[in-house]
Amino acid sequence: METEVQLNYLKHLGCQKIQGYLFGRPATATKTREMLQEQSKLSPPPYSEAITNGKVSPMKIQKVLNI
Repeated sequence: METEVQLNYLKHLGCQKIQGYLFGRPATATKTREMLQEQSKLSPPPYSEAITNGKVSPMKIQKVLNI
């Protein structure tokens, strides 16, 4: 997906996951790792409250994700 027109069309079709040049160019593995590390410093992932002492609680994940 490369244009706003394509984005709007896909949203109209109900697409909830979209990727493409409009959001970002391809990156090397090193650059991707750096971006993810930097992002993780800014805010915890939405599911982090579902993890306690390294163990994941499926019930808590369902609550966090509203499923």
